[in-house]
Amino acid sequence: MKYLFVSIMFMLTTQAHALDEEQSTQLGKLFDEAGVKGTFVLYDVSADRRVVHNLPRAEKRPIPASTFKTAT
Repeated sequence: MKYLFVSIMFMLTTQAHALDEEQSTQLGKLFDEAGVKGTFVLYDVSADRRVVHNLPRAEKRPIPASTFKTAT
């Protein structure tokens, strides 16, 4: 379940240029309680803002080989 959660978080991390940005401490607590290191970015189009946890990690783009596996 941890890997699914982290994978979804990676898919949701895009560099949106929002006018307003909110660092979420509540999300940080959820990550800590789950015992995982990760990031979360939610872009609210109607409010033109981002809700972010761990922005420095969200801005890094990992190579696909480190996060995705393909069956051969």
